[in-house]
Amino acid sequence: ELLDWLFASEDPVVYVAYGTIVSKFLPGAFVSRVVEALDGGSWRVIMVVPDFLQKHVPSGLPPDRWRIESFAPQADILRCERTRCFISHCGANSTMEAMACGVPLVC
Repeated sequence: ELLDWLFASEDPVVYVAYGTIVSKFLPGAFVSRVVEALDGGSWRVIMVVPDFLQKHVPSGLPPDRWRIESFAPQADILRCERTRCFISHCGANSTMEAMACGVPLVC
């Protein structure tokens, strides 16, 4: 279903994921600020947010522009030509996957 969503529009996609370890230590305010910063742009967003932090995601995000997931197939998302930016903690695996797929990283 997520991959279908990726191809449902020609708009570029920003992928946000901070890894399983780092995500355990993110404050809720950080999650809501990332959403606020990215909302309303000309891009769509896939953001991986652990279940315990999803209460900090603002309500009312348009489902055609936003996907909030507790898990996402990162390699598949990064291989998709619509993915234009990866906001990450820049761990070794995430960095290597992004580089291999040619997706710019924001750390």
